[in-house]
Amino acid sequence: MAVAVSSLLFAGCEKDNHAPVPPKAESVALDLSAFSTTATKAQTDDIDEFFTFATDQVLANWIKIYEQIINIPVHGYELVINSTPVQEGKGWVWTVSYKDRLDQLYTVKLYGEDKGKKTEWELRVSKDGLLGYEDFCWISGWSSKDGRKGQWSVKVNPLDTDVLVTIDWTADDSKLLSSKITYALSHLCCGIYPFFNSSYIEYVAGASDDAYDSTITACYSHMENAFWTVKIEWNSENCSGRVSCESKFGSSEWHCWNGNQEDVE
Repeated sequence: MAVAVSSLLFAGCEKDNHAPVPPKAESVALDLSAFSTTATKAQTDDIDEFFTFATDQVLANWIKIYEQIINIPVHGYELVINSTPVQEGKGWVWTVSYKDRLDQLYTVKLYGEDKGKKTEWELRVSKDGLLGYEDFCWISGWSSKDGRKGQWSVKVNPLDTDVLVTIDWTADDSKLLSSKITYALSHLCCGIYPFFNSSYIEYVAGASDDAYDSTITACYSHMENAFWTVKIEWNSENCSGRVSCESKFGSSEWHCWNGNQEDVE
């Protein structure tokens, strides 16, 4: 049950007058599609309690953030990094324009500038027409010159310019090693309540047991105090997995499912 993180190559900046290489889209996007893939592979509608809890309940808020709140800048980043950069001042700019399904025109610009040991990035978005906006800095961050780590800050929208989430990621030469997404708001946003502030979800390419190869830890907090933590480990090849949550199950023991979604507790 993999998080569907494809092989990544987080390249560092080249020297002289060459443009830096932006971090891959996976560094800012949250891809949880593999959980649906696992359910499909199981070929059954009778998904057990533990699998349902580990997916629908634990991940629902994070999916909502990406699909309903910051889908525009994340989609824009995915598009713009495939454009050809142009040197501008001390840095470089990537530009793309596109229309959404409502025929609204967006222009996305990614700015990258070499700052010595790291490259600094800004994603700016403009929208034409009704309720339009111009050159809104929606995502900002940095990546190390060797491409092995970085951080993003993503704002809510042009009307609410507070930071919604921060993303800390690490990688080796071939793949994403970890991605920790932390919720930063302290006010109500699209049905996600303030107690969510300082909560986080973290993906790690590895597990505490050799039977599994990936881990997600989700921590929910209130006033910066954790009150509910769940850990999910799974095998991306055979779809087996396990979940631990003391607040839910009354103990820290693991509750498991196999590749056919059968409880093997």
